[in-house]
This record gives sequence, structure tokens and C-alpha cells, in this order.
Amino acid sequence: MRAGRLRFRIEVQEAVETRNTVGEVTQSWECIKKIWAAIDPIRGDEQFTMMQAKPTIDTKITVRSLAARGVTPKHRFVYGDRVFDIDATIDWQSRGIFSEIYCKEHA
Repeated sequence: MRAGRLRFRIEVQEAVETRNTVGEVTQSWECIKKIWAAIDPIRGDEQFTMMQAKPTIDTKITVRSLAARGVTPKHRFVYGDRVFDIDATIDWQSRGIFSEIYCKEHA
């Protein structure tokens, strides 16, 4: 794969729990690093929840394996207004150069 395909600068975010002034636990997302990636949609789908259509898009995000080190399904990717929940990570061609990360994008 040519490095020129990795043209999107995405954020890797991690969930952080904090307490507000009332003492309630709230969850927010914090950027832990930014990496270069290729974003390729695989397929789209619609789910009906509470009588409303909720579209999801299965997406493959390709990054350098070194940049993906430590990224797990507990994290998520953000590119602009787009949010990607991580499903699985695969070492592309088992060579340790690129990783393919399969995600669901919520539209």
C-alpha cells in the first residue's frame, strides 16, 4: 500500500469518567493521539430503533501498525463530525506494517 492513501488525520479517543459538581459520574471522550489513515466504506445498513431509522456504515480504516499499537475496541476514531466505533483490528498481510481496523460509523 502506498503511503499517499493515508491522507486523513483522525483522532484516537478514549472514554474518561469524571464527576460533576453534583457528584454524578459522567463519561466524556478525550483525544489520546492523532494518526494518518485511509477511510474506506464497506457497506451501509439501517436499523429501526423505537420506530426510527438509524443508519450505520461499516468502514475499514487502514493505519500504520505502529500508530495502531494499543488501539482497542474501548477506543473510537473521530474525523471531523464522523465517529467510528471500533469492532476489530487485523494485521494486514501479517507483516506488521499496516493494520486494518473495522469500525461502525454512526450517521
